[in-house]
Amino acid sequence: MKLNILLSHPQKEIRKCVAETIEQSGNNCMETDVLRPEEIGLRDDIDLVFAPFFSEKQEPSEVLEMVGNVGNPPLLVTFVEEDDPETQYLLYTSNIFDAIPMVCEPDLIRLKLELYRQYVYLGKRAAGYHGRDVVTGLPGRELFRKELREEMYRCDHMPGFLSITLLNVDFLLLQARQSSMEYVVEFVRRVGNYLTTVVRSKDKVYHIFPEQFVIMHPGANELTSEKAARRIKESLYEEAKSWPNGNLRFSLSTGSSTYSPSDKISEEDLLEAAYENLNWERKFQALPQKVVTSSEPGEEPKVILVIDDDPVTRAYLDKLLTKEGYQVLLAESGQKGRQLLEEKRPQVVLLDWMMPGLDGMEFCRRVRSTPSLCSVYIIVLSMISGTESVVYALETGADDYLSKPLHDKRQELLARIEVGFRIQKMQEKALQAERLQGVLEMAGAFAHEINQPLTAMAGLVDLLFLDLDKNHPGFNVADRLKKQINRLGKLTKKLNHITRYETVEYPDGIKLFDIEKSADG
Repeated sequence: MKLNILLSHPQKEIRKCVAETIEQSGNNCMETDVLRPEEIGLRDDIDLVFAPFFSEKQEPSEVLEMVGNVGNPPLLVTFVEEDDPETQYLLYTSNIFDAIPMVCEPDLIRLKLELYRQYVYLGKRAAGYHGRDVVTGLPGRELFRKELREEMYRCDHMPGFLSITLLNVDFLLLQARQSSMEYVVEFVRRVGNYLTTVVRSKDKVYHIFPEQFVIMHPGANELTSEKAARRIKESLYEEAKSWPNGNLRFSLSTGSSTYSPSDKISEEDLLEAAYENLNWERKFQALPQKVVTSSEPGEEPKVILVIDDDPVTRAYLDKLLTKEGYQVLLAESGQKGRQLLEEKRPQVVLLDWMMPGLDGMEFCRRVRSTPSLCSVYIIVLSMISGTESVVYALETGADDYLSKPLHDKRQELLARIEVGFRIQKMQEKALQAERLQGVLEMAGAFAHEINQPLTAMAGLVDLLFLDLDKNHPGFNVADRLKKQINRLGKLTKKLNHITRYETVEYPDGIKLFDIEKSADG
């Protein structure tokens, strides 16, 4: 979907720079040096308006206020030079949809355009969503202002505290990719959904700007509000680590303010105090580290085999899992999947249950009856749901079961896959421990049995040295025999110092136990 954007700015250089970014993002751009509301009122094809928020006299632009009064108004996005609490409050009380810095990176504009595109698209289809945000479904700015006044009035007449917490998501792109642009909308939606799960039952969450939320805490004093803000931010950071984020980097800023009857402050003062704290904190907020699902250096790569006769499902899983850092093998049939399983030895298999030829049931039976393959972790994917189907799949040999469709179960699927790799790792450790125990028992018995004859052989060689002159032909033979006895003695000592199970690979894929690597000292 292309956006029709009207770009207004008195400086030609700024218009040119922004217009290029808009057009490179696949949108249509129309330029003007002066924005006239009548031009917008006569056109219903304009989706978005970019224009300065302040006039030449540094006053809020009357034109932007007037645009909000036309029928079916476009989204209004403004350029601002300063991000101070007073400006934030003016934006909050206006018809402005969003604000961006006067001078900003093209990547930021492209990211914002993706967000705006979704709002325009959903807004045209969001009948009955009055007062609510179309992306998150949360109450919007209008409802927040109404309920804020009601809570302040309640505090005045029934003495108590009221606190608000602003939460701002700052997106930062480094070498931005399209995946980051697409994901920002999903990220905002997830933030809104998550906030509603971590607040108290009497708290309310609102979405007041595209990347800004506010939480109202009835009955909370300043200390309680600050603790709540800190807890929400930290828990959101931890939650966001599990979300696929492509190349998206972000920071969270929180700002709180409290109202009590003794303060007698206005709504404007309350919001400006919260914005002031928000802006101060933003300067010091560190970025969270991006979580990479792929294996660490030196570890065995995480390989997943996808077996499904549906090409759409294979393509979806290939894209999703590759993006998460996994190595993905694809098979369109059970026969091909069995072949790849034997050749590549993946740790996890995503298996379609209903396939022509070798179906999921028979695949599981054959794999579980093959000793060299039976340790693989199998997750069945099926359109058939219900307890009986799950039980039957698990009894047949599957380790886990997930019903289709998968597009709304992405996080659940990824979590189940990670469980599979975790179990595989635990099984490998258990197998290593079992192998090591067997080696230790064998090594101890071997060392014990061989030490006695070695000691006797060493004594006999020492007796030979007493009877042989150095010039005697047998002296060199006895000396070489003594060295080999000492070598065997060192080997038995190593057998008594084995602490791990290490192998060395020989030609033709043969692996033998490596005593040198497995022994300490």
